[in-house]
Amino acid sequence: MFFSENQDLSKIHVQHTLAQHDKNLQAEFNIEKLKLFLPNGEIIYSSDQKDIGKMNNKRYFTEIVAKGEIYSKVVEKEKKSLEGRKMAVDVVEIYVPIMKAGKFIGAFEIYYDISKTKARLNNLMSKVYIVFFIISCILLIAIFTIYYRAGKSISERKKLDEEQARNYETEVVFNNLLQLSLVRTSLDELLEIFIVNITSFPWMKVKPTGALFLVSNDPGILELKTQRGLNKELLSACAKVPLGKCICGRTAASGKSFFCDCIDEDHDIKYEGMEPHGHYSVPICSSTGNVLGVFTLYTEAGIKYNPRVEEILIAASKLLAGIIERKQLEDQLHNMSISDELTGLLNRRGFTTLAQKQLDLAERNGSRMTLFFIDLDGLKLINDKLGHEVGDQAIIDTANILKETFRTSDVIARMGGDEFVTFGISDSEVESDTVFSKRLQENIKIHNAKTRRPYKLS
Repeated sequence: MFFSENQDLSKIHVQHTLAQHDKNLQAEFNIEKLKLFLPNGEIIYSSDQKDIGKMNNKRYFTEIVAKGEIYSKVVEKEKKSLEGRKMAVDVVEIYVPIMKAGKFIGAFEIYYDISKTKARLNNLMSKVYIVFFIISCILLIAIFTIYYRAGKSISERKKLDEEQARNYETEVVFNNLLQLSLVRTSLDELLEIFIVNITSFPWMKVKPTGALFLVSNDPGILELKTQRGLNKELLSACAKVPLGKCICGRTAASGKSFFCDCIDEDHDIKYEGMEPHGHYSVPICSSTGNVLGVFTLYTEAGIKYNPRVEEILIAASKLLAGIIERKQLEDQLHNMSISDELTGLLNRRGFTTLAQKQLDLAERNGSRMTLFFIDLDGLKLINDKLGHEVGDQAIIDTANILKETFRTSDVIARMGGDEFVTFGISDSEVESDTVFSKRLQENIKIHNAKTRRPYKLS
C-alpha cells in the first residue's frame, strides 16, 4: 500500500501516506498505536510524533523481526510494553516484518487493543468460578450439617464417614473438571476428559458408560461428540439424534434433566440384544439458557432415583457449559484473526498458514498443486458510481461464486481489496487448467443472469 515494487521505504513518502490512513486504520482494526521502522531500527513513522527518529536495537528486533519473523507480546494494562511504554489498556504488541524479494526492508509495530475481548473472557471465567464456589459451599455446608446431627451414635458416625467419603470423591471429580477450564487443548479433547471424569463417581452407582452430544450446526440435530463404553450399534444409531427423539433428544428439547430405570417407551433407539439399563440424562445450558448439548450416563436397571445425584450432575453441566462457551469464544477469536470479516473467507494471514500446510502435504505425497489468482474487474468504478455498500456486495458475490466453484478442501482467501486466491491439490492437468476455469466462468454467467444487480461481475 505504501511503496512501489521498485523502491524501498521512503521517509517522506511513507510519512505522508500513513498520515492519511492512520486514523482510519486505527478505527477499523482497533489499533491503539502504529509505527514503521527502517531495517536499521529507525522509526520513520509513528502515531505519536515524539517517537519518529528513535532507534530500536533490541535483540528481538535484530534477531527475530529482521530475519522475517513476526514477534508479538501481550501487554496488560499498567504494564510496560517492549519499548518500555506503560499501557493504559490491554494490548497485543506485534512486530510485522516487511519483506521484499526475501530481503528485510522494514517493519510495522502495531498495538492491537484487546481490552474488550479480555474483559469478556474474564467475565466468563468469573461465572465459572462463581458456580464452582457455590457448589463447594453447598458441599461444605452439607458436611458440617451431617457432622452436627451425627452426634456420638455409632450408626450416625458410620453414615457420616460414608457421606464424607462421597463428598471427598465429589470434590476430587469437580476439581478435575475445574482444571479443564485451564487446559490449552481442543474442545473435543476437553469433552473426552469430561465424560471420563463424570462416569467415575463410585458412590453414584453409574456404569463407566456415557455419551456427550452438542447441538449441531444442522437445525434440530444433536451430534455425538464423545462417548465411553458404547457398542457399535449405538455409535452408529446415535451419531446424529433429532431433538425430541429418544432420551437425549427429549432432554435437549425440554432443557430439563431426565431419569429412567429401565428401557421404556422413551427409548426410541433400540437394537436386538440390548442389555437392561437406566439413564441419567442432563442438558448442558449456556448462561443465557440456550441448550448447548446433553450428556447421558448409564445405570443398572431398576436403580432408584437419587435427587442428590441429579443435583450434582446439573452442577457439573453448568461447569461444563462455562468451559464450552469459553472454548467456543476462543475458537471464534482465532477464526476472526484468520478470516476476512466481509466475505467469511480466509484473509492473507489465514491463507499463508493453511496454504503452507497444504504445500507441505503435497510435497510429502508428491502431489501437484493448482494456484489461481482472481481479480474482480471494475470494483473502483462500482464504488465510485454506486457506492461502497454496493461494492461490498460485489465482493461478497464474488466470494460466494468462488465457494461454489472450488472444492471445500481447497484454500480460498481474499487477499485484500478485489484480489482473491485459491490453492489446492490437483488431480490432473485437465482439472487444474481447464475444468475450474470453465466452471468459474459458467458460475459467473449464471450469477449475472439470476441476480438483478446494478453491475455485472467479471
